[in-house]
Amino acid sequence: LMGRTIDVSGKELSGDFKKSHIKLHFRISEINGTEAHTEFASHEVSRSYMRAQIRRRNTKVETITDILTKDGKKARVTAAGLCYRTTTSQQEIALRKAISDSLIEAAQNLTLEQFVQELFLSKVASDAFRNAKNVYPLRRVEIVKTKVLR
Repeated sequence: LMGRTIDVSGKELSGDFKKSHIKLHFRISEINGTEAHTEFASHEVSRSYMRAQIRRRNTKVETITDILTKDGKKARVTAAGLCYRTTTSQQEIALRKAISDSLIEAAQNLTLEQFVQELFLSKVASDAFRNAKNVYPLRRVEIVKTKVLR
């Protein structure tokens, strides 16, 4: 039982149907009698949701960033910026840097637990969007996947 992962949908966790595309994975860390205590392992957004967001003749800029939280935990965050039009490679590089910097900055000020909570409430994505939209017009920034590195 120890070390087993449990999958929970965002709808189950918050009761909000709008979060049903998010899937969270928790790992059982300790057991006290009939209670099992878990810790966050990873999260992902469903493929069908991401496919619905992507439009023709628009660029999807993906960035994979390793972050270090305030409490010293490492995580790998995959984010996708969805643009209104096609972009040049230089603009893509600048967007990746802006999104990545915003993720690193958000993680430095929060513990892993707080970071996951803000990630679930889309605060991290909206901060990344706010920073990156100055580089190139974006439709949205979505945090596609997060995984805690051991």
